[in-house]
Amino acid sequence: MTDSLNNLLLEIEILIAQLKEKNKNELRYRIGEQLSVFYIKEKKSIKDLFSWTLIVINRFYKKHNLDVRLLNSDKYKNLTTWYKLLTAISDYLNKKYGEEGYGLANLNYMQQFYKKYRGAPDLYEKALQLDWSHNIALLKDKISEDERKYYLQKAIDESWSVKELEKQIKEESYDDFIETIEHSNYQYNIDKLTIKNYKSLVDVEISNPSKFLVFAGANATGKSNIFEAIEMLMHSAMVTGSFVFDIFGGKEKVINFNALQNKESILEVSLDLFFQFSQDLQRTKFGFKYDIYNKRLSKEFTNISKLDERLVQSFSRVFIDNYKRAENKIKVHNKIWLDAANLSNILKTVLENKAKSEEIIEWLQILIPEIDKVTIEKDFSGKEEIRVYEKSYPKKAFTGSLISEGTYNIIALLVLFYQTDYPQFVCIEEPETGLNPAILSELVPFFREMTDKYNHHIWITTHSTSLVAELVERELIIVSKKEGRTLINQCQEGDFEEMKPDEAWMSKMLKGGGLPW
Repeated sequence: MTDSLNNLLLEIEILIAQLKEKNKNELRYRIGEQLSVFYIKEKKSIKDLFSWTLIVINRFYKKHNLDVRLLNSDKYKNLTTWYKLLTAISDYLNKKYGEEGYGLANLNYMQQFYKKYRGAPDLYEKALQLDWSHNIALLKDKISEDERKYYLQKAIDESWSVKELEKQIKEESYDDFIETIEHSNYQYNIDKLTIKNYKSLVDVEISNPSKFLVFAGANATGKSNIFEAIEMLMHSAMVTGSFVFDIFGGKEKVINFNALQNKESILEVSLDLFFQFSQDLQRTKFGFKYDIYNKRLSKEFTNISKLDERLVQSFSRVFIDNYKRAENKIKVHNKIWLDAANLSNILKTVLENKAKSEEIIEWLQILIPEIDKVTIEKDFSGKEEIRVYEKSYPKKAFTGSLISEGTYNIIALLVLFYQTDYPQFVCIEEPETGLNPAILSELVPFFREMTDKYNHHIWITTHSTSLVAELVERELIIVSKKEGRTLINQCQEGDFEEMKPDEAWMSKMLKGGGLPW
């Protein structure tokens, strides 16, 4: 044991020399690691060779000229063998380095600090951001892991003092947070979207967005990048580590080129969310950050498993028939895929619900009056296919390529909002594809009803002046690009100045406006 103890002290001294001027929490974590490794290695000796361990400690005190009077105190005699060893280590470090936080209690906290975060690198990165006194407050209270994650994130986001953190723990604010979320049935509202250094999105922030929101702009301005960044965020919650970069083509294709050259930059995609029940309001964040220089991905989710799962399940991004964009993306069996290639499977499930089936047919007949009904039936080979019946030919079904592009797209859009029983966050790319402009004017009331009735978030990209013509200011964001950088103009009340929305856009009266292609 003597050799092991000397080796332990040598390792700690090396760590202090390397990390003393850097993040001190990292130093404490590493010391906690060394203490834990030593304890595991010598555990049997500590328990089985009680008297020998005491001899080792006495020799250690004499060798390093430490104050042996402590060894005769009643307080010391009542300590366990491990704490007697830890006291020896503490006295040695305090003598060598002065009063720099190497007391017995602090060494014990260092060991706890390591044990709490050794298997949670994302949480460890957050813990490094707090003062040591904050971390002690999180260690000394008997709180669950979920509670610790909550208070840790809140302390960072809201810059809590130690006293405020201790007050929040004592008042059990985590329980209030959970209660509000459960009473709201996990129905979230988006308070802010932040995207930094994702492709052309160098610094994009959308605050207090409308639940029905349209991004209008010319080709190649970065509209799709906004949706893709959100999609990447959701994928990051579905896979471990940094595998999400591989799904999206690699870091070089995802991170802004200038940011890659500037190693100080951070890639960030995050959603600020709030939940409301009666007068109670609770906020949380769901996002990730990637440190380009250190190549470190930090996932900042809510850490409430049911809520994180609901957020991921609620999201859908759809670009109908765009098979190229759907490559390599994770496909969930009970939701429409990005290219809507599995529409028949989802439509079949939806039509099995009588209430949903009736509502879809009702909306379909409003948008395409000639339609009588839509069914899923098997063809001659036994494969299930979509069949569309028109009022003019009630006994003759249109299938496959005989179904017009516009009809197919309308069915896909309708099914999208009935594929689950809970509120969704849906990002739709260019819904105007294959549709008559007159139908677009009817789609806007449909989207609004879906947000009002079912609490969906519906975000859309478009080039269509017909669709923009039906909007109010807070439903429109103009997207443009300057010198390779995507810019957004979040319209506010009064921006249209009594002009029609499409005219205001095309007249360049709105910042970023102009031709839609």
